[in-house]
Amino acid sequence: MAARLREELSTWSRPAADRYDEAAREAFGRLTPDDRELLALVGWEGLDSAEIAKVLGCSRGAARLRLHRARKRLARELAAADLDLTTYGLRAVALAEGKS
Repeated sequence: MAARLREELSTWSRPAADRYDEAAREAFGRLTPDDRELLALVGWEGLDSAEIAKVLGCSRGAARLRLHRARKRLARELAAADLDLTTYGLRAVALAEGKS
């Protein structure tokens, strides 16, 4: 009975949200440690560019530039995973296409 249930469950497709979550985690994991740190400071810690500059010991402008580049690389990784970037917002689309 358990074997049959496992077999049946393995044929079910995962919800789209699960696939997107997994793809986003994998894309994040492919970034450099520096990029992951920057994005985590913004996304998880809620720091702004002035606070990030203080943490990193750089100017606010340098922090903004580094963050922009990290976001761009993440958007490209998400695009490479063949995801609909509009799920992450139009800014993600623009970053992946190099328009921003």
